[in-house]
Amino acid sequence: MNTFEKRPLIGLLGSVNDEKGFRFANSNYWTAVLQSGGYPVLLPYLSSVDDASELLSRLDGVLFLGGDDIHPSHYGQEKLPACGSGSDERDRSEMCYVEAWDRTDLPCLGICRGIQALNVFLGGTLWQDIPSQLP
Repeated sequence: MNTFEKRPLIGLLGSVNDEKGFRFANSNYWTAVLQSGGYPVLLPYLSSVDDASELLSRLDGVLFLGGDDIHPSHYGQEKLPACGSGSDERDRSEMCYVEAWDRTDLPCLGICRGIQALNVFLGGTLWQDIPSQLP
């Protein structure tokens, strides 16, 4: 068995920059996974829970990262003017990954938007903008 096979593969679901046409994850996440003994793998955006399940089955863990806001329609609300921008493509993909992950015993960590995605796509809600909604 080579070294690559011994280290856990950790999937990172990153952000999208539509203007520049690329997906990315902050280098701090890559470094943290590497320093913790794993190999980071940038996950593609998918539109199928089955595809997300197949991909997750090849990983040893998943990290849902920060990024733009989740569209409030995913938690039953109209978008307020103070709500930040988002990515419909990322929302759809993250929804697939969360549903697929929920069927596994795969370890995961959600950071910032990532924990919000786990909350929303498992049935929870959010405050869109705390300063304007809770003065």
